[in-house]
Amino acid sequence: MTAEFRASDAGAPDDGAPEIPGAPSTCALCGTMVPAADIRCPECRMDARFGPGQPRAFSRATLWALVGVLVAVYLVTLGLVALVR
Repeated sequence: MTAEFRASDAGAPDDGAPEIPGAPSTCALCGTMVPAADIRCPECRMDARFGPGQPRAFSRATLWALVGVLVAVYLVTLGLVALVR
């Protein structure tokens, strides 16, 4: 039994090309080639570690907690405005 390898399983981009460590990459914002030694794109200065195929900055639970806080602040503000009127 052979297992199929999918690029999405390994966290690689879905364009079919393998990720080679140390190889130049393409900027996710402007499409300029970014040398492997650089951290930022030489054209737009965007961080090369940001973009598709990179880990998320926040977990799903953290995002839902932020949404909950935003809704709570909205409801408290709505309640205060209703009391003042």
